[in-house]
Amino acid sequence: MKKIYIAFIVLISMSSCKKLLDKQPLNNLTSEGYYKTQADAISGLIGAYNDFQNTQYIIHNYHCISEIAAGDSWEPNTNALGFTEFEKLQVTAANGDGKTLEIFAKAYGNIGKVNRVLAGLAGISATAEQKAQLEGEIRFMRALDYYYLVGLFGGVPILETAPVYDGNTKFTRATTAQTWNFIISDLTFAAANLPATRDAANRGRATRGSANGLLARVLAMRAGSDAAMWQRAKTAAQNVISDGYALDASYANNFLASGNYNKESLFEIGYNPTSSEGQGNQFSLFNTASFANGWSYGEAFSNSYNNFEAADLIRRRVSVYKIGDTPNNSTTVWTGSGQREFLIPSARGFVRAGTAKYNVSNNTDWAGTGADYKILRFAETLLIMAEAENELGNPTSALSYLAQVRSRVSLPTNMSLTDKSVIRELIFKDRMAELCMEGVKFNDLVQRKRGRDFKVKTFNPDNFVFPIPEIEIQRNGWAQNSSLTQAMKDEFMAGVIVDIR
Repeated sequence: MKKIYIAFIVLISMSSCKKLLDKQPLNNLTSEGYYKTQADAISGLIGAYNDFQNTQYIIHNYHCISEIAAGDSWEPNTNALGFTEFEKLQVTAANGDGKTLEIFAKAYGNIGKVNRVLAGLAGISATAEQKAQLEGEIRFMRALDYYYLVGLFGGVPILETAPVYDGNTKFTRATTAQTWNFIISDLTFAAANLPATRDAANRGRATRGSANGLLARVLAMRAGSDAAMWQRAKTAAQNVISDGYALDASYANNFLASGNYNKESLFEIGYNPTSSEGQGNQFSLFNTASFANGWSYGEAFSNSYNNFEAADLIRRRVSVYKIGDTPNNSTTVWTGSGQREFLIPSARGFVRAGTAKYNVSNNTDWAGTGADYKILRFAETLLIMAEAENELGNPTSALSYLAQVRSRVSLPTNMSLTDKSVIRELIFKDRMAELCMEGVKFNDLVQRKRGRDFKVKTFNPDNFVFPIPEIEIQRNGWAQNSSLTQAMKDEFMAGVIVDIR
């Protein structure tokens, strides 16, 4: 029996889960030889869940890239060259200190892990229903990895199995459309087979709501003027609503440890803070301003205030802050003094602000905090329902869903509106406020073809996908992501879907 190896950069990655580290490395075992029981398969997935926690992947690298490239954050640390390239939207294949390379490696490392579990499901001792649930969980996790990849790089290789790698294997890139369709297929299967809930011992693992929530997001991002796709997005969102999720009474609670696994959470990256470095959520340490000894990577700046209407004080203060504000979960008014100054903000035209979500009063603890990082929230589901209803010609219903989100933060909604384009802009503006500093804005702007909404910088459609890491170009013989023709640029800026590799 050949051993199964996962290629690409560092696709054979070790889990931080001690149960897995105590065993023989997975890359030295065949799937058939390792996975005997349902518990074995679950232990393999735990390693993949743990990889979501890594700061080189979602909560730090991807989050900062999304917010910096979209124009809500900037990089005051002059040593973090990889992030500064995204600020300028002048990203190179080498990418400074390798942020894109790290994301590429982490995502495919995770895909390799879950595909390995998938390969072993046939031989485990479990019922057909249990196997289908595990496959649904695998395919949700794989879809999430591909969601992050396609949003940055466009079309990438689609791996449905763990490939046999002999050292010379080369991989073929799919197109952007094929990659998105693969994500939709995985999520559709996951939504049909995952359980609606998890017991306390398994909370944090994907549920049917997780799959439908991400499916609704992807379909809404890709729908454009396609009524059939908007109907599918609506159905996915309705399925989330039917599963009993609800808004937390407190918007701020979603980003505190007290809000972990609350009724609004569809999927979150779980943390267990201890005295050990990296066991907790380090978002606050790396991404908040140096006001409280944060490291200021991907720090918010004053442009992020453009996401909020004047009366939207609750969401603004929970999301971002400026001099004179009291950040979320803090009792200290920010004066701007006593900071760790990496660069004078005015030198690049920025007025410094700070990221308040997940902020704590002291960011120096390398163990991290106990607040989980939210990937999908029910509030977004309601906004997708509002979008879908509006696009399908149901303005009253659309406004009712929008009103649910706005009323939580004491904002009124004009229920008399009927113009589709006006309602569309209101919903999108509210989406930008509700999800501010949650790592979704770049994908939102690009996939919804809203190049005009990029702030500060002039958006060049050439950069709606970024260069593939150079090591993969050389290893696989791929063409680098190419520039768009002027006609394609014009189409993109006009709101027409343009797919390139």
